[in-house]
Amino acid sequence: YQVRGGSLTPGTLVINEILADNTTTASDEAGEYDDWFELYNGGTEAIDLSGYYLTDDETNPTKWEVPDGVTITPDGYLIFWADEDEEQGLTHTNFKLSKGGEVLMLTDNEGTTVDSVVFGAQTTDMGYARVPNGTGDFVIQSATFNASNSPTGVGGQTIEAESVRVYPNPVNSILTIEVPESMIGQDLQIYNSTGQCILKQAAGRQQQIDFSQRPAGFWLIRVGNHAYRVLSTR
Repeated sequence: YQVRGGSLTPGTLVINEILADNTTTASDEAGEYDDWFELYNGGTEAIDLSGYYLTDDETNPTKWEVPDGVTITPDGYLIFWADEDEEQGLTHTNFKLSKGGEVLMLTDNEGTTVDSVVFGAQTTDMGYARVPNGTGDFVIQSATFNASNSPTGVGGQTIEAESVRVYPNPVNSILTIEVPESMIGQDLQIYNSTGQCILKQAAGRQQQIDFSQRPAGFWLIRVGNHAYRVLSTR
């Protein structure tokens, strides 16, 4: 059994993740690193997307029609490539995404808006994803292509990867970031949940960042090409 447009429970089918500046995260069938976005079906039945519409232009909601035969499984994910290469397959749209920010909108085959997302300037190779998966607000984090956006590195853990240590996590006052000697001098950047870079400096061996006056929520710490997500609970 498959659900068609008009009978969906609101929130069942959502735009779950966007990557508008893809250079290394995932490639399509042609080996090209194109823009992509992910839909998530949080329901218990498959959804037939035939005749649905996707667009990056609010004034043209029927810009691209999903071809016949495209479905999304229950508790499943579906990737669309925003690459203007429709000849490459059923999930390749006739528009691209702007890394400078724009809108992405999904409309069903009865003309009802199923979901829409307005996003700002994006970070290269970083996903803009709903956290918690399928239901939460959008945050910038490491891309989770065709998979859950569930939080990682939270709940009393120290993030430790590539010899970078970020702790404590969650944080409510001082966050310590330690980097190996090989990464000293690389860019250290901190982004809030809207993708705004609020701090950029050269990484030292150890730095302490005061989070006591910063809003609660997820923050992205980026050191060179490595990214780590931290939860502020002040």
